[in-house]
Amino acid sequence: MVDVGFVREGAAWAEVPKGLPLLIALAGFRDPGSAVAQVVEAAGADHDPEDEPEVVVATFDPDELFDYRARRPVVEVDGGRMVALETPGLVLSLRHDALGQPFLLLAGFEPDFRWRAFTDVLRDLVAEFDIASTTWVQSVAMPVPHTRPIRLSAVGNRADLVERLAVWTPHTQAPALAVHQLAFALARDGHPVLGLVALVPHYVAEVPVPGGAVALLEALTEATGIVLATDGLRDAEREFRRGVDEQIAGNDEVVTLIAALEQQHDAYLEDLPDGSRLAASEGELPDAEEIAGELERFLATRPDDDA
Repeated sequence: MVDVGFVREGAAWAEVPKGLPLLIALAGFRDPGSAVAQVVEAAGADHDPEDEPEVVVATFDPDELFDYRARRPVVEVDGGRMVALETPGLVLSLRHDALGQPFLLLAGFEPDFRWRAFTDVLRDLVAEFDIASTTWVQSVAMPVPHTRPIRLSAVGNRADLVERLAVWTPHTQAPALAVHQLAFALARDGHPVLGLVALVPHYVAEVPVPGGAVALLEALTEATGIVLATDGLRDAEREFRRGVDEQIAGNDEVVTLIAALEQQHDAYLEDLPDGSRLAASEGELPDAEEIAGELERFLATRPDDDA
């Protein structure tokens, strides 16, 4: 394999079954609603250390892939002493879902450097383990209301799933991720690849939005058969919506702006499958900063125990 600080864990590497699905969940460029982070947490919530332990299969040397000025290590200081230093990482592990089914998870931070070499390593891995499919997850901030279930966009060469799972399939340009370069290469190899993108409400994208992770996990099950528990996330999503509703209840301007998003959202879904842009509208779209600014000003006037 190409040397990018990729280190196999010998015994664990040898024990990986052939034909598993690969899930890629990388933090880095953006993670609106912390959707990717919550998917990774869910992927580790189902395994029993005494029954089906998580097994580290391989790691990447962070010095080879990360820019520490942009993605700084975190130091923990206690009473004037440095007690810990956490460096950004990228780990391939063997996990088990709620049914005990094994799958491979590549999680951690997106590489800053050497994307082509990183891609070559993953292509070799896919071939060596005869990976059944590669699926990655991400989220984007979109002009959608928090009062509606979070929907998905999707991209990849699994056309049936893209058509079935995606409500938004635009012709657009956006900053690429390392997984996009990997996906191009794997698609050329004839390997099944799929990217699942949660469309998170733009005005709450800076805080965890559990519904984004729920949408990704449900689609992941359909795409790969991996079953990860969502009960806790669903409870958290109901609490999240209730909290946002309570916070905005006294601000008529914010309520009006969100109502406009609801009307646009519902009209778009009614027009499917002929609609082509989630943001298409005759009227002016409420701006993310406008809604977020109103929320910030409103919450600043409320007591802390009400926020």
